[in-house]
Amino acid sequence: MKKPLLLVNQHSRKWQNLLSQATVELEALGFELIVESTDHARELPDTIRRYQNRVKLVIIGGGDGTLNSAIEGLIDTKLPLGILPMGTANDLARTLEIPTDLSAACQVIASGKVRLIDLGWVNCQHFFNVASLGLSVQISQRLTKDVKQRWGVFAYAFTAL
Repeated sequence: MKKPLLLVNQHSRKWQNLLSQATVELEALGFELIVESTDHARELPDTIRRYQNRVKLVIIGGGDGTLNSAIEGLIDTKLPLGILPMGTANDLARTLEIPTDLSAACQVIASGKVRLIDLGWVNCQHFFNVASLGLSVQISQRLTKDVKQRWGVFAYAFTAL
């Protein structure tokens, strides 16, 4: 039985429904899940470290911010990452061609195919695929949970205006 740690960001859009669906789908695919959710993304690295000797894989449900928050724990433990796109834009998942459909993303994880990806390093901080400055940073800083939940990917344009 495959035993992954499933981490979900409670601030991701529709996380409760998606967590239930992901749990059912992953268990049907043969995973014996350890499920943790967090209200604070900064807790993700320590949660990953705490479970490192009990799991073989970390599955994260959330968006780009959640994934970037978990980087240090993933680097320290060298555990592979499965991504369930549950965020607003899901840029990393799209870049890696991971389907945004939850069932299809679960199938990708179950396939067991692992590939290495590059990480960036700026200002003593790792990041997956995008480092920004200027206007895009201001937009991201001004985005609120409520605006993202209401407008989805259009929240970025709304906030820019």
